[in-house]
Amino acid sequence: SKDSTLSELKAKLAGQLGLDCNQLYIARAQKSPMFKDETKTLRALGLAEANFLFVGHGAPCGVDEFMLRVAFYTPAEKGAAAKARDALSHPAKGTSSVRSLREALAAPLIKWAMELQNAGEKAPFDAEGLQWKQLRIRDGQAGKQFALLRDERTLRSTLIGLSDGRQVAVQVLDQDEELTPDDLVVQLRPWRYETGHLYAPTEWIVNRTRSLADIREELTARFS
Repeated sequence: SKDSTLSELKAKLAGQLGLDCNQLYIARAQKSPMFKDETKTLRALGLAEANFLFVGHGAPCGVDEFMLRVAFYTPAEKGAAAKARDALSHPAKGTSSVRSLREALAAPLIKWAMELQNAGEKAPFDAEGLQWKQLRIRDGQAGKQFALLRDERTLRSTLIGLSDGRQVAVQVLDQDEELTPDDLVVQLRPWRYETGHLYAPTEWIVNRTRSLADIREELTARFS
């Protein structure tokens, strides 16, 4: 019936497929946003005349959640550009903080790495003992240059155009990291005067309250 709710349709489909209806979601097409309010009728959702629907595996998002596409980020090195590889999908609320997303992504990221290893592929990071403080979250949307997202910001305020399918990228660090509002992310490019060689940029975290003398001392120790 066109006046059936989406929940009723999903229960019927789950019965035909022999699956748990709580682990299914429905969308117009594979890459379309999922329908979240399952109390609405097919007519209200504009599905009364639909010839086909996409049934996906996984619990549906809540009405206040969005399904993020999470990629694994590899920074630029040895002349190669930074790159991101699709890893997993993860539901999150727009009101959630970037820090809460970091905390939530540790377990699914470990699971993804283990699945790669079980399939005979080497994981791109050491999953054993991985902690959420080792994760950096970046904007994975095209044109955003993998900008670093700050812990204190909400996802809605920092991810412009937040909706299902919004892309973020996660980087695994060798050490814990917690950035404060006073920390700056600087693109550092060493230049060797003697050879005239300008090296590729690397990210450097520096606190804005530090003196220039202190910063110069650290850079001298790092590159001497």
